[in-house]
Amino acid sequence: MALEYKSVLGLESIMPVLDEYVVWYGRLVRSYFEGAPLGEEAPSVFSDWLTKAIIEKSINGDMADKIQAVHLDMVQAARNFTGHVAGRGAPPLQAYDDLNGHYEEFIHIMRRLEKDRAVENSGFDELTGLRSLRLMNEDVTREMERRSRQGNPFALALVKINNFRDEWRGDEEICRPMVRRISDEIKHCLRSFDDAYYLGDEYFLLALKHADILGSQAAMTRLNQGVLEANVQAPGGALGEITVSSVVCEPTPGDSLEELVEHM
Repeated sequence: MALEYKSVLGLESIMPVLDEYVVWYGRLVRSYFEGAPLGEEAPSVFSDWLTKAIIEKSINGDMADKIQAVHLDMVQAARNFTGHVAGRGAPPLQAYDDLNGHYEEFIHIMRRLEKDRAVENSGFDELTGLRSLRLMNEDVTREMERRSRQGNPFALALVKINNFRDEWRGDEEICRPMVRRISDEIKHCLRSFDDAYYLGDEYFLLALKHADILGSQAAMTRLNQGVLEANVQAPGGALGEITVSSVVCEPTPGDSLEELVEHM
């Protein structure tokens, strides 16, 4: 029987999707022990749900792109895992870790979406298309708790627009084009399950999941290069090339986000 969705993107519409994927994931992992690859792709219910949510404007374009990318990453990891089973070989631990990690991120972002709807605009900032600043503390605290439980690496990166002028401070209108372009480059350099927040004026905070210091530094190198190649223009026709700099850290459970940002 086809699932029915309500116009309001809430528990009634998301939970049936999650139920389908929990069953699918269980069968996928079981296929390894049975020695027979699972002869089916991920459930089609997600595509149906996403299409309807977009048509009804229950989620915005930024959120739709992000959640679709997370889903595609999970599907590709499932194909890699199934390929090892089909070859009659034991999937390497890395293949399982990739599959499990992407599956957890998909479930996490779907559950978070339902909660975000009660807060504002699917949890996204209208100016930048990045994650809403109002949700930053809760998001980062949750990731630090996940690191404590599971041992997954997690890093934060503070990104600064260099040579930010005093007359630009607090003037959202004049800074809008520059901030949006840099936000776009941030989204391009991050993976589907990472998050980023605009702190205001020249600062952004990036939450890099499953990334250590070296992985975070590599992401920042991509961002620096991306901003240079984008040829971002300074506000108000001011002369000078817009560049960014960054500093990264690996927080530990119990660290204060406010203190971390202050000392980065």
